[in-house]
Amino acid sequence: MRTLTTVITNVITTIFLSLVLYGCNTINVKLTVKNAENFDQQVKVIIKSPKASEKSFGILEANATDMFTFQANKKSDFEVQSSQPNSPIIFKSGNISISPGVKTFEKTITLKKQGRALDDSKALNTLSASFKRLGPNIGANPLGLGNALKTIIGALVVVETYTNKPPRILKIVSPNILGVKVITLNDIAFPPTNESEKVEISGNNAIQAGVDIPLVAKFGFNFSKSSVYQMRWIMRGFGERIKEEDPEKNPAKKIAELNPDDQKEIEKLLAKNDRVKLYYINRYYVLKSAEAFVKKAKKLNTASNFNFSNIVTADGVFTFENSTEENKGYGPVVLNYWGNEVFLTNKSFMATNVIVNKTNRLFFSGKQMNNYIFKK
Repeated sequence: MRTLTTVITNVITTIFLSLVLYGCNTINVKLTVKNAENFDQQVKVIIKSPKASEKSFGILEANATDMFTFQANKKSDFEVQSSQPNSPIIFKSGNISISPGVKTFEKTITLKKQGRALDDSKALNTLSASFKRLGPNIGANPLGLGNALKTIIGALVVVETYTNKPPRILKIVSPNILGVKVITLNDIAFPPTNESEKVEISGNNAIQAGVDIPLVAKFGFNFSKSSVYQMRWIMRGFGERIKEEDPEKNPAKKIAELNPDDQKEIEKLLAKNDRVKLYYINRYYVLKSAEAFVKKAKKLNTASNFNFSNIVTADGVFTFENSTEENKGYGPVVLNYWGNEVFLTNKSFMATNVIVNKTNRLFFSGKQMNNYIFKK
């Protein structure tokens, strides 16, 4: 019995001493954590010494503050980490050493993503500014250059103008019917111009860019709202061109010699009211080529390593590493066209003179190219 009693006593003493020693070597840690982001974050503490361990504190909601408590060895070092749910680490506090000689160690940590952030506002401004360098009233609906040269550049157009809405095209006499020189693709001398830029942008705002900038939509990329993209583009050979004329096919002379049926129809339209005008289309804005290159970022999971080059958004953590690039383009195209007003004395082809006014020009928008004309 004495032997058993001695053993029990020794065990109790050992447990008591261990508890005393543990109590002497541990300290309460009060951790105030602030989430500075607009998305929820998972919070955990990695205790590094003297024995490695991990404590998870669950979800801290967007822009919220909470206090977490735990016990640690007085000689411990620890680190606070955070991540979005099901995503890699986006914040590391760095090594925190517990101060000696205090009963309770208190620390405040602000969780702020340490990866790269998207600046969608800057990206949209870059896109807008780049495509605006083409000029005003350009590219609402690009028209293939070959088709435009056959149908509208060198055409005679009757329009009805309005004060509160876009003018409406009533009749088009194509250049080959009119009898003026028909321009071919080989006749075009493209300007030595180019424009290029590059952005990183969220899918949602890439979609919006296509809505706001028709020339972006023309590329035909399919963007996903919750993804991240890298987009670069280059436009070449853009600017205003003036239609070359053949002296033997003078536009004023050819207009005066228009076939009787077209003459009668135009005279009837011009007699409708003073808002109906006649224009000869002899200027156009051309773009030789536009190319875009798009990379879709890969969304990372919890197994991915922390990397400052990662892009952090409210939808997750993304990387362009190992992403393939998709290339699309178009051109040559006409982005706009316009012309000079044609005056018929008494609105009749019986007049001795047909005047093509070189100053009274009406500008055509590509927005509804087959139906409307817009003044610049």
